[in-house]
Formats: sequence, C-alpha cells, structure tokens
Amino acid sequence: LVLPTWRLRAEEAMSCGVVSHPISLEHDTGPGHPETAGRFRAVQEVIDGMTGLRLLPAREATEEEILRVHTAEYLRIVKRDVAEGRRQLSTGDTVISERSLEAAN
Repeated sequence: LVLPTWRLRAEEAMSCGVVSHPISLEHDTGPGHPETAGRFRAVQEVIDGMTGLRLLPAREATEEEILRVHTAEYLRIVKRDVAEGRRQLSTGDTVISERSLEAAN
C-alpha cells in the first residue's frame, strides 16, 4: 500500500464533491421510470442541505473522456438513436429522450 506524502486539511478530508447540472432534468424517461426529474429535484434538495458537500461546476465531457468508459460503437448507437427520436436505445437496455445525450455528456 502506497500512501500519498501530502496531507489534507481537515475540511478537505471531510468533504465530498457533487457534480450536477440542470440538463439532467431533461433526461425524460417517462412515467414509472425511476430516473425522473422529481427524483433528481428531491436528491438535489437533500444535497443542498448537507454539510461537507461541495458543489462542483459541471462541464460537457469530451468524446475522448466518454470513450474511456464506453466503446466507440456504443457512442455511435446512442447518437443515432437519440437523433432518430427513439424512446429506448436499440441495445434494448436504456430508456432515452431527445435530451438524454446532452444530459449524459
């Protein structure tokens, strides 16, 4: 086990960063799906009231960053399916909407 040689200040050691963006509200998965704008708002309200959490500014991921966790083929499918207005990825495993790609980035 290798430990870093630097030390955090107490307030840094006890904090956690949260990244969020309002575009997440526009990933509309429809009624009955757990990924809803209402759930996002409820979680955001809880986070806003917590101490030790730092809100970090969101930014769009680069394609290079996305390709670190997804294959190029999967990204191509997502782009195509969103552009075609599908409500589910053609892979059959994910509900999508017209703003899902933006929200995911």
